[in-house]
Amino acid sequence: MIDVVDLIAFAVMAIIIALLVALNIRLSFRLRKFYSENLQLAADKITLLLQLDKLAETRDIKSVEDTQGFIKFLSESRDWAFNYIEDVQTGISEYVLALDNGDPDRIAESLEKLVGMLPENK
Repeated sequence: MIDVVDLIAFAVMAIIIALLVALNIRLSFRLRKFYSENLQLAADKITLLLQLDKLAETRDIKSVEDTQGFIKFLSESRDWAFNYIEDVQTGISEYVLALDNGDPDRIAESLEKLVGMLPENK
């Protein structure tokens, strides 16, 4: 004869198995949808890159070389600007320190250094 405890354990196991199967089916559909969307994105990317190359050809642009050169120019300009700002801030700090100390030679020297950092007027 089947014991009530065994029957309850069997029912719980059956419910757990049914839930796992349902979860597996749901994840399978979501994974299939994910792969489909990923494939569509890859196809869209290829299409856009082809259109970009075609546009670059019609405008007589060397897209990759021009872009890399421009990026290099931007990077060097940014580095130069940061260095310039840092140098000017250091010069201002030296000038303020010279003013605080009241040393006329250091004041004149630091002021001359600051003025030397100004761009030339043409």
